[in-house]
Amino acid sequence: MNLKQLTVCISIAGLAGCSSLSGEGGVFEDRAMDYKEAHSIDRVLTAEDTGGQYARDDLYPVPLPTAGKLFEETPRVSSSYISLELNAILLHKNESFDRTLFANIYGQHLELAIESFARERQFQAGEADLTSLQKKLVETGDVQGQVERQWVTQWTSGKALGYPQPGFWKRLFGADKLQHQYAFFLSKPKLTAQDNGLDQYTTQLHIAHRTRTGKGKPVSQWTTTVDADEFIGTELIKLVDHLKQQVAMASAGKLNSMTITSEKDGNGLPYLAISDRFALVWEALLKVIPQKTWKVTDLDRSKGMIYVELSDKKTVQALGLDHFQLQLSEGPQMMILSVDKGDDQPADAANAERILAVIYDGFSRLIEVNSND
Repeated sequence: MNLKQLTVCISIAGLAGCSSLSGEGGVFEDRAMDYKEAHSIDRVLTAEDTGGQYARDDLYPVPLPTAGKLFEETPRVSSSYISLELNAILLHKNESFDRTLFANIYGQHLELAIESFARERQFQAGEADLTSLQKKLVETGDVQGQVERQWVTQWTSGKALGYPQPGFWKRLFGADKLQHQYAFFLSKPKLTAQDNGLDQYTTQLHIAHRTRTGKGKPVSQWTTTVDADEFIGTELIKLVDHLKQQVAMASAGKLNSMTITSEKDGNGLPYLAISDRFALVWEALLKVIPQKTWKVTDLDRSKGMIYVELSDKKTVQALGLDHFQLQLSEGPQMMILSVDKGDDQPADAANAERILAVIYDGFSRLIEVNSND
């Protein structure tokens, strides 16, 4: 909400009273608990059901109504299924390995996405004997035959990967010297998975991780589950986010058709006008945020909100804020990106211009790179 809109709302509140605005049918009616009254449906909705208002987006598919039963009835699950992207990405946890299953919309991009993810995370190609790991995959029945593709990274420090630095006592025993190595395996799901209703998942990924405190130092055993190793979960979530961005870009074709312009509203507050649908702009925006100097502390996709904190002193001085919110909303013809210093509190125009200039440059580079592909 911009300053002009806020002024109008305050005027209305003065005339009508706050209770009528926040009560049933009011502008600010609290709908936070409405989900408790929601009912299950026995089939996926179509455009006809909603009078043409419903549009299915392959990037965010609706889960099948049988999904709940399917999760309970699939054998050999010792803990649970964790849905990372409903009906498209699924984390299947069994006795020995966590395997992440990808439906075709993601599976067909996964191989290139792993390679580009490795470059983005500065995972250089490394060497390791993965024979025992592959053998374990086959023994657990997760792989039919051989692994199709495998990658292994060089040893990399936790600081270089952006992991939280250990406290004093852990540093005293060398935890700050910890180095990490990852192995990624791609394979096809078991044929029997089709009998369990998992036939839409065409590709599966396994991640393994081990550590050491320096070259020539003892190396830990490979760990293979998110329950036993939080670092695997960290990299898995980052990889899934990266993959979704890659698929979003590919689904819309090249980004050279996207235009982005700097504008100002009636109150002189700056914003960026971006010509594309929300799903693509949202994923592209997450891609262009400078990861090394901006820390995304929270996301609310339903409201188009991205919460950012800055800890680097030079960055804070350059941008004029140590935290802010990016608000992506749908305008009459374009997506609108603005900057708030708090909920419904627009950032100072000068600070917002500096922040949006960073975003604008990031979008420009992303569009240029995709135009040259």
